Amino acid sequence: MRTHRRFPALALAMLAFRPAHRAAAQTADPSGGPTTALADSTSIPMEVPDGRAVVTVTLNGRGPYRLAVETGSPDVLVSPGVVADLGLRAIGPGDPDSLFQLDSLRLGKALVESLHVGRDSAFARLGVDGVLGLVAFRDVLLTLDYPNRRLSLARTALPEPDGREVFRAVRVGPFIGIPVHLGAVRETGVIDTQGGVGFQAIPQVAERLTFQGPLRVVGRAVVGGGAPVEVKMGVLRGDARLGRYTVHQPRIAVHPLPADIPSRVTIGIEVLRDFCVALDQRSMAVRLTRTDSGAVPPAR
Repeated sequence: MRTHRRFPALALAMLAFRPAHRAAAQTADPSGGPTTALADSTSIPMEVPDGRAVVTVTLNGRGPYRLAVETGSPDVLVSPGVVADLGLRAIGPGDPDSLFQLDSLRLGKALVESLHVGRDSAFARLGVDGVLGLVAFRDVLLTLDYPNRRLSLARTALPEPDGREVFRAVRVGPFIGIPVHLGAVRETGVIDTQGGVGFQAIPQVAERLTFQGPLRVVGRAVVGGGAPVEVKMGVLRGDARLGRYTVHQPRIAVHPLPADIPSRVTIGIEVLRDFCVALDQRSMAVRLTRTDSGAVPPAR
C-alpha cells in the first residue's frame, strides 16, 4: 500500500473563512498513476466567477460537473455528493481521509484515466463539485487564457525560458513557483489559481518589504484546516515584477501558513486574471503572456 503525505490547497478566499482542502498528494508514479489520452490539443470554455477558473467535465462518463482549476493543490478532490453519485470505490484508510478510485475524467478531447481522488465538502459554498489539482495536468501543457475564458491542454511544450515571458519553474513542496520581485526583494511565488488576492506573503517575507503605511487587519481566515489566523493587508511601496511585467504598487495579504505548507509567497487571481497562463510540469516551465503592455492593471 502506497504511503501518501497530505497537503492542503493554498487557496485563500479573503474574509470568507474558507477551509483549505486536504487530500493525499499524488506524484508521478512510473509504476502506475493517472495517464492522459490526448492526440494533439483540446480547448474548452472556462468560467471565471470572481476571477477563479472553473470548467465543466465528465467523471466516469457522467456529468456535467463543475470543477475549479486549482494549481494551489496537488490533488483532485470531489464533493461527498459526487462520491455517492458515482459510487466511487474507497481505497484509502477510512473516513474522512479515504481516497477513491476515479476511472476517467474528461476535459474536452482529453481523457485522464486512473485517478485517485480525495473527498471534501469545503468548496460546496463556492458552487463547484470539486477541484482539479496539478496531478490532473502532469502529462500535458495546461493553458488558462483568462481574457478569452478558455482552458487548453496540449502535447506541445513551452519554449526555453527567457526570464521575460517564459520562466523556469521550481517545485515548492508539491506546488509550482516562479521568480517574483516584490520591490527589491526576490522570492519564489507559487502560482495559485484559486487564491483570492494578488500576492500573499508570510510574515517573515513581509518584514523585508516596504509598505506605503502600516499593515491593517482585514479579517481572519482558516488555511490548512488549522485555527483561524489574522489576515493583514498592505500596499507595496514600489512595484512587483514578473519578468517583463510590472504590477504597480500591488496589494499584499500577509498571514502565517501551517508548517506543512512550504510557500512563502503566492501569486493569486488579482494578478493572474490579466494573463494567459501556461504551465508545463514536464519541463517545469511557466509562461505569462498579455496582448498589451507589460504594465498590469491595479486590483479592481
